[in-house]
Amino acid sequence: MFYNRSIDDLLKEYKSSLAGLSSDEARKRLAEFGYNKIEAKKKTSLIKVFFMQFVDYLALMLVVASTLSFVLGSLIEGAVIAGIVVLNATISFFQEFKAEKAIEALQKMVPQKTTVVRNNSQQIIDVSEIVQGDILVLEEGNKIPADARLIKTNSLYTNDFALTGESEPQIKFSDIIEEKNLSVTEIDNMVFMGMSVSTGNAIALVVGTGMNTEFGKIAHLTTDLKTELSPLQVEVTHIGKIVSKLIFGLSSVIAIIGFLMHYGLLENIKFTIGIAASLVPEGLPATISLVLAIAVQRMAKKKAIIKKLSAVETMGCITAIATDKTGTLTKNEMTAKEVFFNNQSYHIKGVGYNLGGEFQQNGKKISTKELNDLDLFLKAAVLCNNAHLNRYKNKTEVIGDQTEGALIMMAEKAGIKKEDFDKKFPEKFEIAFSSERKKMSTVNKAGSQYFIFSKGAPQEIIKICNKIWLNGKEATLNKTIIKEIEDKNNEYASNAMRVLAIAYKPIGKKNNYIDKEIEKDLIFLGLVAIIDPPREEVKYAVALAKKAGIKIFMVTGDYSLTGQAIAGKIGLGENLTIVTGTELNHLSDSKILSILKNNDSAIFSRVAPEHKMRIVKLLQKLENIVAVTGDGVNDAPALKKANVGIAMGITGTDVSKEAASVVLTDDSFASIISAIKEGRIVYSNMKKFIKYVFSHNFSELFSIVLSIPLGVTALTPILIFVIDLGSDIPPSLALSLDPEEPGVMDKPPRNQKKKIFNKQMMRDMIFVGLMTGIFAVAFFTFVLVNGGWQWGTKLTTNDYLYQHATTATFAGIILAQFFNSYYCRAPLSSIFKGFRENKKLIKANLFSLFLLLNVAYNPIFNKLFATAPLNFIDWIVILTGIIIFAIILEIYRILTKPKTISTIKNDSLSANNHA
Repeated sequence: MFYNRSIDDLLKEYKSSLAGLSSDEARKRLAEFGYNKIEAKKKTSLIKVFFMQFVDYLALMLVVASTLSFVLGSLIEGAVIAGIVVLNATISFFQEFKAEKAIEALQKMVPQKTTVVRNNSQQIIDVSEIVQGDILVLEEGNKIPADARLIKTNSLYTNDFALTGESEPQIKFSDIIEEKNLSVTEIDNMVFMGMSVSTGNAIALVVGTGMNTEFGKIAHLTTDLKTELSPLQVEVTHIGKIVSKLIFGLSSVIAIIGFLMHYGLLENIKFTIGIAASLVPEGLPATISLVLAIAVQRMAKKKAIIKKLSAVETMGCITAIATDKTGTLTKNEMTAKEVFFNNQSYHIKGVGYNLGGEFQQNGKKISTKELNDLDLFLKAAVLCNNAHLNRYKNKTEVIGDQTEGALIMMAEKAGIKKEDFDKKFPEKFEIAFSSERKKMSTVNKAGSQYFIFSKGAPQEIIKICNKIWLNGKEATLNKTIIKEIEDKNNEYASNAMRVLAIAYKPIGKKNNYIDKEIEKDLIFLGLVAIIDPPREEVKYAVALAKKAGIKIFMVTGDYSLTGQAIAGKIGLGENLTIVTGTELNHLSDSKILSILKNNDSAIFSRVAPEHKMRIVKLLQKLENIVAVTGDGVNDAPALKKANVGIAMGITGTDVSKEAASVVLTDDSFASIISAIKEGRIVYSNMKKFIKYVFSHNFSELFSIVLSIPLGVTALTPILIFVIDLGSDIPPSLALSLDPEEPGVMDKPPRNQKKKIFNKQMMRDMIFVGLMTGIFAVAFFTFVLVNGGWQWGTKLTTNDYLYQHATTATFAGIILAQFFNSYYCRAPLSSIFKGFRENKKLIKANLFSLFLLLNVAYNPIFNKLFATAPLNFIDWIVILTGIIIFAIILEIYRILTKPKTISTIKNDSLSANNHA
């Protein structure tokens, strides 16, 4: 590895020097190794992607149904179904090309120009022309154009957010790191493509370009991933297979029966086409798309923007969440919470970049005198400080280091503004922070007087102090006091707080402050403890997720101790298993699988992109439906691999948003749990309307099958299409909007091995379909016989009596739908109750009744659909039959209720189904 080797050794290996490469050598290397570019995967043609949407079972069945309609001369039905096929394909089409878009976003993060040393002079070149062995010149604000080993640094801080997901600027140095097998997050003597320079400057040796960079690895992982089928897609494919088999099997049986009964070829074809038309749920794909689109709007109101329709339902299946810490569980706003000054402890109220808050002791606001006593400590905190605040109408923004920003916010809560004291005490000199010094100092002037202010790691500040400020005057800093300071420092650190010590000293009127030796014999002022606080809403969300049987794994680039403290504060757990990125490098898959399976929560700290991907893959190996949160470039592969990738809308990079299927507009973990709840409601309601739709497909099927002995079909294909596309869709949509059932988040996620078409649902659908079919054919036969028809008499679709009879069949199915809709909505409640609980369903059923009356009595519809008006006697018979049907359905519901309850319980996961 590059980080544990000397600069001289690396320069020798890359045949380079501090004078840089020669132009000729750079050209040779460019020709040999290629351009410094992130390569995009070859795109699939738009035409191919579009036609790929037609290869699933339901789409193929709709194509067949449309073709059959055209063959039968039903041009309107054929055109409508063809339109639905194209609409569904178009919706799916726009979900593609995610990987390519992610790569485009990656490419945008690489700068276009950069400065290198060549021929012993600085030159500005295209980033694409950088080669291994080049010497980079890095200045404040520069984006890092390649992976490079630092040669020399000057107070260098980098923003590593794109690769690590942690927004706090990181100190960099050029010294050798002796440890081995470090992850990217732990390598502080290198810079990587995609990072940027926050402050300072450096020169560095390029050791990786293009696809051989860490960025390139992420691009490779992102493009090579195959998108997993969502649970909904699996379900729809499963349903399509079942329906296809039923169509093939029943059509074959009907053809044989027709042959044995000596039906002509045309009659056999009509029966076969009727079977196919009755079982194809023409309106189902469109209904599912509409339902998911409505759910997308609902989720958007709850701060979750759904980019991929299938993710709506998948959210409800989630069994495990791999979540970032910074910005998702926490506010990503460093906040000073505790102060130790004058041998007194103070708590600071308020969190984040909110100027509201106060200093307290023992839960009470401190007095004005006590606040004035803190004046010197607070002034020192803002003067030895390079950050500043931008104030807007509704928010405050920290510019610069977030830890220094927390000190400014702390002082503001006591009425001290940095900008005021910067004018009174202008800075004359700064001794910068470094990883070796672990402190910084500034020299400031007030009038003719000079002062030195210092802040840094407590142990380092103590070393340069010989006095302490106590009770308004200087006192000797003895061992007893130092022990008290160290104990307080340990107390804060054990709670994962970042602790800084602050000191100062007047240095008189002399102007030899440039001498670094002035950092001695200072007066110790106190300690301040800073933390990125948890979001207020997260604790409840975590409790809700646990109650819902969802596992939560914190996967962070931050340190273990910080992760552990946040986990305790949000209720994730006090003594969780902790695995570092370095440990992950050595652990076998079986060991990690054991950790994931045997823990409801765990912390993975200091992780690299490949670690996050590995965790996702292993969770999926345990048959989990995995959600992963992410905001940085490093998260893109895991976001794409996960069943649901969730990007942060505020802090997230374009790369992470493109790779994800969900984007949170508020970056909060709580919004994930809200979306999971919405997803569960969607699935629960989806089962209701799928059962409703197929119940009537079976009604249509049995209406045709039971009319075979009559030698004529009781229902025409065109009326089947009217039912499937006209009267089925509104009640289905109404069922999808059913209010949530009590306790939707009180049970584990559903068992993925349990399909929607389970034995109970098939039994219910067949029973409802059979009973509806029996009554519908009875109405059909009654009209025929009442109209003078005799057994064996041939009828055609143009005969008025036949049109009259099929209209009766149509009416029977439509009216039976009314009671069945309430059975599908609440199988544990009476079908004669609960009408007011879903008012949209009442309106939908009224629409179906309106459609029925138009089909029966509107002359235009009579001609269009080959129907005829029903008379008074017809209605007496039909309504009487429907009342009997409703009573039979209610008796069936009561008799099967225990089995229904048992099936509902079994739909949830048992404790050991997943990790």
